[in-house]
Amino acid sequence: MRTSKKERSEYCSSTNNSRRNVMVAVVTVLVALALMTTINANQVFADDQPSSSAEAAVVMSATTGEVVYSNHGDRKLPMAGAAKLMTAMVVLDNMHSKNELKNTVQMDAVSDEQGDLFQKDETVSVNDLLYAMLIDDSDEAAYALAVYSAGSVSTFTEQMNQKASQMGLLNTKFANPSGANQDGQYSTAEDVGDMLKTAMTYKKIKKILGVKTYNMDATDKSAARTLSSRNELLTGGSDGSLAYSGVYGGILSHETVPPSTDDGGDARDSTVFAVIAEQDDMSMMVILMNDPDSSRVADATSLLDYGFKNVTKKVISKAGVEKGKVMVRHGASTRVPVYTEKKAYVYIPPEGSSSLVQVKAEVNKKLTAPVKAGTKAGELKIYVADEYQGAVDLVVREDIPAGWFPSYLYISNRTTVIIGVVLLVILLIFIRLLQIRRRNLRRRKARRQAKIREMALREMKIEEDRRKRDWYF
Repeated sequence: MRTSKKERSEYCSSTNNSRRNVMVAVVTVLVALALMTTINANQVFADDQPSSSAEAAVVMSATTGEVVYSNHGDRKLPMAGAAKLMTAMVVLDNMHSKNELKNTVQMDAVSDEQGDLFQKDETVSVNDLLYAMLIDDSDEAAYALAVYSAGSVSTFTEQMNQKASQMGLLNTKFANPSGANQDGQYSTAEDVGDMLKTAMTYKKIKKILGVKTYNMDATDKSAARTLSSRNELLTGGSDGSLAYSGVYGGILSHETVPPSTDDGGDARDSTVFAVIAEQDDMSMMVILMNDPDSSRVADATSLLDYGFKNVTKKVISKAGVEKGKVMVRHGASTRVPVYTEKKAYVYIPPEGSSSLVQVKAEVNKKLTAPVKAGTKAGELKIYVADEYQGAVDLVVREDIPAGWFPSYLYISNRTTVIIGVVLLVILLIFIRLLQIRRRNLRRRKARRQAKIREMALREMKIEEDRRKRDWYF
């Protein structure tokens, strides 16, 4: 039976619609499967990520400054007592010698208004003020140190901002030395991490942040006091159960944020918890900003665990490896090797390749003697895919005393001795050559004289023989 043209057209149209429906169904199923796979993959990735109740949190390498994990790490927030890290650094920078730690400061009215640890007009040493500021989070001590160091709070605050700029803390601004909440004062978790990393290079600050208790001597107005660290991961808390293995420093600070004038809200606490720990020669930092007291320790613990577990331990350089030489002006040695202070690690994501890692040793052009062992002389900079990740300090490992006068021209004592010996040898050789020349001259002169005498004697003999023979022709 022959079908009509119209029937064939209707049949083909029906067939094409059926095929399209099948294709749509297949595509729908494939998309659904892809979405399910993506959701599952994202869920697995999310499960692998740490979490915290903090408004901002970061995990950083304390060696290179690399950010391993960040949750709003670049969010500008009230910095609380993190400012005291910068205050301590600037105070120490302004000192002419460590003997200034023994100097005493009288607590003025402005400082006394900041807390109740000290009394008005109480006389306290600079050393005790540093401990009170960093261990007890004392705002009074911060203000007193600022006035002592720079003459006024405003001048000192300017110096804090100058140092922040030098350190590259682009998201940090100081308005006072204590970190008390004030308009125009803010920082980020990442910048706080950089502050802590730099502060720990100061031996005095590192020592203070690492003690559990400090006994402050009696003053003219107060009896002896004992200050206790607020860092529970260091002290272990009341029963010692909160201690975290390898913790060797950190700060915990609370400041009250005034209520907003816009919404009439209540005052709230601004907190910062910065802790640093070392395990298997690798140091990690955790910075938590505005984390509730109830979750702070647990959050810091889990983030440290995450950092030590997930950082790919790619050793770029071991500690104590020579990476170049630095010139030392007026030094007993004027060309001194520099070494990596610590192991250099780099964080490489699971999908990354070690071939992307590059290092570059940048050594200072010169130092000036005397130089103490441990003095920073440069940095071993680490790059991943041409992006700067961090650096490890290059240090001098020996004391370099001042050298002799030629060392002003970068001629070391040893080289001076060698040059002196060489010049002496040359002088002795020259003198010996002169002696040999004079001796040879004397010998030649003696030979000439002997020859002349011989010739004269010969002539005398000939003349005598002629006279005897009477031969005169």
